[in-house]
Parts: sequence; C-alpha cells; structure tokens
Amino acid sequence: METLAQHLVDLADQQAVSPVVMAQPGLRLRALFYVALAETLLQIAQRDVQLELVTELQGWTSGVQRLALRRLTNRLNALLPDRAVATQVAVVGRPAGTQRALVIGVACSDLQLPPWAEAVRVCTRPTQTTDFQLTVA
Repeated sequence: METLAQHLVDLADQQAVSPVVMAQPGLRLRALFYVALAETLLQIAQRDVQLELVTELQGWTSGVQRLALRRLTNRLNALLPDRAVATQVAVVGRPAGTQRALVIGVACSDLQLPPWAEAVRVCTRPTQTTDFQLTVA
C-alpha cells in the first residue's frame, strides 16, 4: 500500500497531475482498501486527502453506477479518518498544489480521463504495462 500511495503523491506533487486509481475490469476493491489507502496517503502527504469517485454521465448504466457510487461514497465517509473525504464527481479535479488537499480519483478502467489526470492501474495479474499488482498476503 505504501508503494502505491507514494506513487500517487509523487504524481500529484512532482508531475502536477491528478492520479486516478483504476481497477482492472472485473476487479472490485472493497471500501476498506480505500480507507487503508487514504490513511497511508495522509501519513505520506501530510495534508488532507480527497477521494473523488468519478462516474460517467453517458450510457444507460450511468444511473445504476451513480447509485452504487453514492453508496460507496457514504460508506467511505463513515469509515475514513477525519482529514479524508470521499466525493462523487463527473470529472476528476485538477491538481491544486501541495498546500491544498491531495486529490485522488477513483474510476472504472474504461473511463476517458481529462488531460490533467493520469491513470494508475491496479490489477491482480502481471501485465505488460506498469500496473500495480495486488497480491494476497
């Protein structure tokens, strides 16, 4: 978790992009994964953390997706530490510098990202790209 969190902070602070955590298709990350990620980000970044759950506005599944994201957002906000918050957005926010909250996007793997965002893919099996591979401990 620390390696992933450090990479997200480096992207935001050194490359001035908003990192977006994207799970491989079929991979469902539980709320406690995001809570652990937020706790680690708080320790590394030493500032507030804002998890932005991105939903697409197009397609017939958008209503179902928005409902699922609203439930996840509410669950996360009940579990997250005081200096972290989860919000539901249509577009991930722009990076705001080291004096403001660290914005981390969370999206499905087929989402089109704006130019100021960079995908950080999370997978369970080796791939040919520089994904973060989850392993069972």
